[in-house]
Amino acid sequence: MSLSLTVVSYVGAVILFILSLGGLSNPETSRRGNLYGMVGMAIAVCATIFGPRVTTAGVPWILAALVIGGSLGLYLARTVKMTQMPELVAFMHSLVGLVAMLVGYASYIDPTAAAGMTPAEVKIHEIEIYVGVLIGAVTLSGSVIAFGKLSARITGKPVLLPARHWLNLVGLLVVIGFAYRFLHAPSIQEGMDTLNKAIQLRPDYDDAMAYMNLMYRERADVECDDLAAREQDLKTADHWVDEAMKAKQVRAAKEAQKAGGGITMDQSK
Repeated sequence: MSLSLTVVSYVGAVILFILSLGGLSNPETSRRGNLYGMVGMAIAVCATIFGPRVTTAGVPWILAALVIGGSLGLYLARTVKMTQMPELVAFMHSLVGLVAMLVGYASYIDPTAAAGMTPAEVKIHEIEIYVGVLIGAVTLSGSVIAFGKLSARITGKPVLLPARHWLNLVGLLVVIGFAYRFLHAPSIQEGMDTLNKAIQLRPDYDDAMAYMNLMYRERADVECDDLAAREQDLKTADHWVDEAMKAKQVRAAKEAQKAGGGITMDQSK
């Protein structure tokens, strides 16, 4: 499936999801809303499996997840009582929040997710990741509390903390502060520049050389679309591995020489 067809499929799935929410808001149209949601999810899953981002090695993992999730959903649909439906909905909402967090994290650590993007597009991508993980975390925690209250595991009485409005304000400022740090995190090149300065100040700094090896390998993954740059970065990474080993050997030889000199002086006494 081509990229354009995949995008069109996702857009169609989103429209069906919106229609599904509209249908579920009314008991008379709830069946139709369920149908829209099922068709939309089927289209989204097929577009993901047969799209350009999933290789043949990833298909078994997706199918296994579908089998496990479908089996669990079928079991709950047959065993959960109608009076327990609010608890089930809260539990499923918590899973939605958890999935949103995992998807955001996976997108962050995936080196190909931002490959070929302009700096502005990368910033937008990072904002989407942060907001998605934040909303997922709030959904997860809130849904877990809702499940506990609906199942009588947590008291339904409101917990009113002193200065709760100030606590909410502090929490908001912390979220904004973390967002700023996340969006202004040092890049790979900035880390490499810092390590280079450290090595210039201390040429036998083997730990910095080892980190330089990791930095070049990480950049090789990010620049995976450029085969020549990837090969060059991997060669440079191997070079820093050799340099780190040499520095460790030189340091070990100096320490052994000092220890031997000390023993000789004791023997002369």
